[in-house]
Amino acid sequence: MRVKVPPRVLEGIEAVRDTGAVDMESVVTVRSLALGLCFKEASFWLELHEKDYREGLKRGFEPDASSTFEVGRIC
Repeated sequence: MRVKVPPRVLEGIEAVRDTGAVDMESVVTVRSLALGLCFKEASFWLELHEKDYREGLKRGFEPDASSTFEVGRIC
């Protein structure tokens, strides 16, 4: 069973992964790059849900349209 995350958070995780610039196991680095790519939601979600993120790395992620995680824009 995949880990459900808000769509914007999944977008941020995928954007970081697609850069190929970081080790996805390094939560601090993933959070930092997510912020740099203007995915503040993903960065904050990772801070609050590190255990879920690590589980998602093993099982995969899927968007949960009923779940939102919104923060103010930085970019």
